[in-house]
Amino acid sequence: MKILSASELKERLKEYLDCPSVFWDSEYRLVSDPVELTQITQRFLRLRRDFKLRYEPDWFDCDDFARAYKFSCLLSGINAIGWAVGRVKVLDKEYGHSFNLLPVVWDGEFVLFLVEPQYDLPAFVQVRDGRARLRHLEYKVEWVEW
Repeated sequence: MKILSASELKERLKEYLDCPSVFWDSEYRLVSDPVELTQITQRFLRLRRDFKLRYEPDWFDCDDFARAYKFSCLLSGINAIGWAVGRVKVLDKEYGHSFNLLPVVWDGEFVLFLVEPQYDLPAFVQVRDGRARLRHLEYKVEWVEW
């Protein structure tokens, strides 16, 4: 686990994001090992299974899945997990969407992943310039709460 102050995290994120962000904590614990990420994913999948969480429009949809993923990270001791609001483009249509941002430090390198938690197995894709692409989906980050 890597720990950064809020100002250090904010500085590192400038390379990846150009959008409003709210930082609630004074320090952030980041994933620093692929095993940690596997454990977080397993915990989230158990949470989904145990509470029978499934996608239901307007009831348990993208923002709820993103909050549940953030909660599973907190249970694993990781608070550097962003709850993000933005847009997703599917073919030629754009929709409001919520997802997670997960900064990691592996082998000394800082990388920012977008996490799409509402799939059967959460999907991870690297963020560049506030955007990410996952198969046929194009994401744009507009706001993040850390």
